[in-house]
Amino acid sequence: MLSLAVLMNLGGCADDPGADDFGPDDGADAAGADDADGFNAHCEPQADWDPAWAQYESDVLGIVNARRAEGASCGGETFAPTGPMVAEAQLRCAARLHSQDMFVQMYFDHTNLDGESPWDRVDKTDYDGFASGENIAQGYPDPTAVMDGWMNSPGHCANIMNADNTEIGIGFHGGDNHWTQVMGRR
Repeated sequence: MLSLAVLMNLGGCADDPGADDFGPDDGADAAGADDADGFNAHCEPQADWDPAWAQYESDVLGIVNARRAEGASCGGETFAPTGPMVAEAQLRCAARLHSQDMFVQMYFDHTNLDGESPWDRVDKTDYDGFASGENIAQGYPDPTAVMDGWMNSPGHCANIMNADNTEIGIGFHGGDNHWTQVMGRR
């Protein structure tokens, strides 16, 4: 089963469930955000993430930034080419832990079973920027497939292409292939 959901902060919930206004990770990290010493205790469970899953996350970031460089049409909205998003460790923490939680608790939603929104989860990471959106997906087997799914969904695509989104955290959990992108900006 393949599923997508979008959530956008600026416009409320989108018509496209599964997309939030969070962006992809191209491998570059914002201001030393990759330093594990910068994580708070909340993020410790994802510090030893499966290297194969981390590679999928990095691959998604590369595709995100390639798509941003090309520009895109997202439903009825056209986006000009824009700069890359950079990987941000706290956003990655929020994305990874949400993908893991959806697998472990067997649900698919932007709101977790404790009633926490994406913004509540980002707050737990001590991210000092503005969390602007989230895309989630389930069942897509690889980075190309999930990115094709998101880019063919207007709300998800808009989150990815929004030039205001400059940072991203990507989380992939291999159990049932749960994907989360959390976008932000400073």
